[in-house]
Amino acid sequence: MKLELRSSTILGLLLFLSYVSYSQKITGTIQDNNGTGVPYATVVLLDADSSLVKGEISNGDGIFMISITKTGTFKLVASSVGYSNYTSELFSLEKGQSKNFGTIKMSEDVEQLEEVVIEAEKPLFEQKIDRTVVNVSQNIGVSGGSALEVLERSPGITVDKMNSSIALAGKQGVRVMINGKISNLPASAVVQMLDGMNAENLEKIELITTPPAKYEAEGDAGMINIVLKKSADKGTNGFISAFAGYGRKEKYGGTINVNHRNKGFNVYADYGYRNNVTQQVISNERDIQNGAFVDAISAYSNRDASTVVHNGRIGTDVSLGKSTVIGGYFSFFSREWNMDAQNDIQQTFSGVNSSLNMETIELNQWDFTHSNFNISQDITKGHNLSMDFNYISYDANNPTDYNQDFFDAQGEPTGREMLRVGKETPTAIYTAQIDYSANITDDFTLEAGAKTSFTDLENDVTVEETQDGVFVTDDELTNFAMLNEDIIAGYASMSWKASDKISLKAGIRYERTQTDIDTRTAENVVDRDFGNFFPSFFYNNTINKDNSWVFSYSRRVSRPRFTDIAPFIIFVDPNAFFAGNEKLLPSLTNNVRFEYRYKTFLISTSYSRDKDAIARFQPELDDQNRLVSTSQNLEYRDNYSVNATIPFGITDWWEVQINLNGSLIKVRSSHFENPVDFSVKNLSTNGTQRFKLPKNMKAEISWFYSTPQFFGVSKIKAVGSINFGLETPVGQNGTLRASMNDIFNMNNWKFRTDIPEENLDVRTLVDFETRVFRISYNQKFGNNKLKGKRRRKSGSDTELQRIQS
Repeated sequence: MKLELRSSTILGLLLFLSYVSYSQKITGTIQDNNGTGVPYATVVLLDADSSLVKGEISNGDGIFMISITKTGTFKLVASSVGYSNYTSELFSLEKGQSKNFGTIKMSEDVEQLEEVVIEAEKPLFEQKIDRTVVNVSQNIGVSGGSALEVLERSPGITVDKMNSSIALAGKQGVRVMINGKISNLPASAVVQMLDGMNAENLEKIELITTPPAKYEAEGDAGMINIVLKKSADKGTNGFISAFAGYGRKEKYGGTINVNHRNKGFNVYADYGYRNNVTQQVISNERDIQNGAFVDAISAYSNRDASTVVHNGRIGTDVSLGKSTVIGGYFSFFSREWNMDAQNDIQQTFSGVNSSLNMETIELNQWDFTHSNFNISQDITKGHNLSMDFNYISYDANNPTDYNQDFFDAQGEPTGREMLRVGKETPTAIYTAQIDYSANITDDFTLEAGAKTSFTDLENDVTVEETQDGVFVTDDELTNFAMLNEDIIAGYASMSWKASDKISLKAGIRYERTQTDIDTRTAENVVDRDFGNFFPSFFYNNTINKDNSWVFSYSRRVSRPRFTDIAPFIIFVDPNAFFAGNEKLLPSLTNNVRFEYRYKTFLISTSYSRDKDAIARFQPELDDQNRLVSTSQNLEYRDNYSVNATIPFGITDWWEVQINLNGSLIKVRSSHFENPVDFSVKNLSTNGTQRFKLPKNMKAEISWFYSTPQFFGVSKIKAVGSINFGLETPVGQNGTLRASMNDIFNMNNWKFRTDIPEENLDVRTLVDFETRVFRISYNQKFGNNKLKGKRRRKSGSDTELQRIQS
């Protein structure tokens, strides 16, 4: 029976045991001289030599808690605007000990004490219990680059710019979050947004392969969280950056970021601009058995393209009394991509040679806005209720003109045809989310929540071609589709520290999805009602201070992107195009992972099976021998992988980190007439060497390399790159960086689809200008006093990524 999700409510939430990290806890309450709690005070734990160990902020009642795994001698420093700093005496903590400071009194002080500057350089890569953290601000080599280029260098990440997709550990089902908020943009828009986002505005990237139940079940490969910079300093502060570069063409842009914070109030804003002029080369060759003949098509495309991107956000957080915080933000993203491509196409059909020159003129304009309102309420000590509301508007306009001149074997003109394609995709998304957390005891935590989202999308595709010099609509390829999708979800989880060495975390999430697609000619082209449970489980065993291991399991889903199932058409040449597939099904993934850590070394192994795995743009021939690329369901995809992280120092000025990944991928595709089985072994590595030079200068050499891997039923040949960066300080708060990416121009993609029984032999080369030299300058301004900031997670983040354009 069809479920009307927009009128449904969640009736109950299931609870399971869960994991919480084994740690020492430092607790206390900060009050003023009147006994009133000091909200959002900065509390910093320092080593005996005053180096930073960890920092937190107090809640609305002045209560704080710092959890660490480190033992030794420490001191505590607390500060807040308008109060004198508090510094404790030195104290020691052994394994399993805790320290309760009770009530800490802070006196009001109109004149602030001298600032304490705390500097701690983070490693480029950090391994945590459920994620890998890439500290972008430490990456010299990405100066002037984009967020997408940072992702390309991250462990286990593969970026396919041609098909606008991101893969993690060989899987394309990746969910992208911005500041903990799932991006509901279409996947291609997410890729292009990241390509237009300046790396200088990024704080870090988190690669989460086994997300807990609190997060959306969407994404069989896991989640990527991109954290933007938001100053934690008191007063007014920020930074300005600018860059310029050159590859085959020029690139330039910049970012400004401003934050103002005082007691109980914070407002922040940033704006980025990026202009990328580029030259791209794509070639495609395919052979088709046609009776006694072998038809052959060879296409070479030289594309001159320019991309102009504007993006920005403005937001605020306000404290209302001791226990309530409200906030909101507005963000926007605008991208205009213009391309003029000259395509040289050689054809042989039934033994007759011919050729054509095709000029492609394309505009791709994307405009996106996101409005958010959130509220957080501390009900009682340790109990918090938060709500989050979002509205997203996304409009895509993608007209393309194809001007074709045909020639015979002798090069004489035989005709001229023009084809024009229009594609407009307006989208509206509404989401609401509620989350509850309760610290029942020091060792036991409960979380529960619910979310609903409503998506309305139109996909208007028109295809016209000339007949006797007049444009006539192609009724076969022209289509209009309306999509409505409603999702309702609920989750519950529990965290339990079972002993000094063992902690667990388990949870379950339920999601139900109703998807309807109607066209002008048919109703209920897609009428799907899908519901399932998604459990997750973590078990952590800390053997001693140097050794620990973690076991985890999770189940996840990858839903078809909206316009992968709605009708659309993109021509590569007159006999090859991309199209939608309304028969596409959701994919379910079961993932098991084991990790072992020795000091800073980490090794992990995992296995996952994807049922009905979604592979984007898989080629096959239609009944007219045209090459049609659509997203398809594979019968299954098995992924066995082993990963190792090896950081070490050679000298006090030379540090190295190496990440290794080995995988075996087995695929069965059953969308052909006869099932086809594939398997491939892949080895990939990436890493950095960082050097401290005289006069506070720094240098960095980074690399990545991957042996052949799968893209659905297509095989990608080995790719890699070597990059270099140099950094020098300028004045007190300035930084000048220079970088050279892909020095040896090795990061060109070569695809091969070779399935003789399906009459498929397709070879593709994609060269997207990866060797680029850039110079960037970053200038900080304002106050540098350390202050904690409120972190928010929006409930709209999952929907933004599935409106594939």
